[in-house]
Amino acid sequence: MAAPTIKVVNNNGDWLNASAWDLNRVPQTGDTVVIPAGKTLYISSNVSISSLLYLKVYGTLKLSGGILDLSTLATIIVYSGGRITGNACSCEQIRIGNVKKYIGSDTDVTGPQFASVTTSDFDPMLTVLPVKFESFVLNYSNQTIQLQWKTSEEINASYFEAERSYNGIEWTVIAIVTAKGNSSVVNTYTATDKNLTARVVYYRIRETDVDGKFTYSIVNTLKNDNSLQTIHITSSQNQIYLQFSNEVKGKVSVRLFSMSGQLLDQQNIQNPSGYVKITTRIKGNCIISLNDAQDFHVAKQIIL
Repeated sequence: MAAPTIKVVNNNGDWLNASAWDLNRVPQTGDTVVIPAGKTLYISSNVSISSLLYLKVYGTLKLSGGILDLSTLATIIVYSGGRITGNACSCEQIRIGNVKKYIGSDTDVTGPQFASVTTSDFDPMLTVLPVKFESFVLNYSNQTIQLQWKTSEEINASYFEAERSYNGIEWTVIAIVTAKGNSSVVNTYTATDKNLTARVVYYRIRETDVDGKFTYSIVNTLKNDNSLQTIHITSSQNQIYLQFSNEVKGKVSVRLFSMSGQLLDQQNIQNPSGYVKITTRIKGNCIISLNDAQDFHVAKQIIL
């Protein structure tokens, strides 16, 4: 069951005043907290949330002598038009995991930006990902393939569609799986495809959130020799980490694209296998694409 969404309804209300919220209570662990556009919410005393919480700021969050102290499981998203501001006092703070992300004497935070335990302060963002895919693997046996994917973060996720393609262009939905909704723990999902006889089959997972936005997993390929090539892709700052399940013979092209499709960086790796680290100067949200000279292709949205 998805955690509740709680919204500010009383303009210029205080976080700890239940009448400021549509649920007539203050936010609690597991909530998705929304400050709508045109609304201002004040923090005039110390607020502490000890576990999971999503804070979405479309309007204004105003620190007025108080501290917002969140756990390592919290995420704050400031959308375009949103703002976090203070009264120029260093006593006013926003913390995530005991690390200061904002103090009242800082310049206002204006969207689109976000903060989590992995950011230095508030970092720019190009888009908000409704789901963070942790992994996507294929397990093959007796012409039946099990698709297994894991998410490490979900924001208002609605459902997943497991998709299959025989050419990498035209896709067919083979299963629909309900998402957890809001979560920052690892969740595991599965789907099954039976009676496979094609030489090459491609699979991907499409996630759709409650607002109709969507994102894709990497594309995984099943080849005619029944050997599965899967790649686990993670990123951190200017580092990209690739984990190959099997050796790829020959050259693999690694390209980074902007969200609008502009080529930002390209590197080649020869006969990759196992663990591979790639360094790039690109920052922000982008698409990583890996291709060899035959029928191997993987693409994923990452943050650097």
